[in-house]
Amino acid sequence: KTNVELESTEQEASRVCSVLSKICKWSELQCYGSPLGSSFLIPHKTPIDQKYINPTWHPFTISSFIQDQEDAGRVVGCIIDLTNHERIYNVDDLEVPMDPLKHRKDCGKAGCKCPKMPLQHIHIRCISKEYPEAETIERFSNEVKRFRRSNPNHYIGVHCSYGFNRTGFVVCSYLVESSQMRIEEAVNAFKASRQPGIKHQNFVEELTRRYKVCSGLKKDLYHSFELYNTCNTNYTQTQDNVSQICIN
Repeated sequence: KTNVELESTEQEASRVCSVLSKICKWSELQCYGSPLGSSFLIPHKTPIDQKYINPTWHPFTISSFIQDQEDAGRVVGCIIDLTNHERIYNVDDLEVPMDPLKHRKDCGKAGCKCPKMPLQHIHIRCISKEYPEAETIERFSNEVKRFRRSNPNHYIGVHCSYGFNRTGFVVCSYLVESSQMRIEEAVNAFKASRQPGIKHQNFVEELTRRYKVCSGLKKDLYHSFELYNTCNTNYTQTQDNVSQICIN
């Protein structure tokens, strides 16, 4: 390997070691929330491979998450990973039912062999304690829509490390942009799904700054008129822009 490759590998190893050193703090946290309305999104903390789990910790593996959801009548077909390090769980050999509706109907019948598909894993890196950028939200939205076009009955797990701040920020942004939900409604919906909701108050304040004026507008208006990045930066100008758009 070149010096650059070695340095990159060492940096990644350092990030993973840092994550593993904090796992004990995550052990007693709620593992996952409930689905957010009609979005088919389920927020959760990062799963951990069994090999990393201390016997005194409450285990949460990717297999247990998939099984818990299946027991509740939900088939998770995709995991969107918002951590800033390589995943500490393995999805390579995991398969899930290809047709959730047929699976629910036939599951438990003798000889039931529903067709399977690989569990998808999508990694969108978000730096801890930093606000996810507009490009990150757009990529997340595109990935969700792409997956759901082909898999409308599958659920999507979304996690960062703890599953509260980065996850909450990205999910709430998605709900505002895709469902025309007001930011207050999105934040409350996330809180209801995954108590106690977004923990960092500055994350909630940034969401409010971005979306207070823009809530209710269609997504294409955010980007076409650059309102996404200017909301509340210049409140008067933004109000004028919104009024002009609504008039036209």
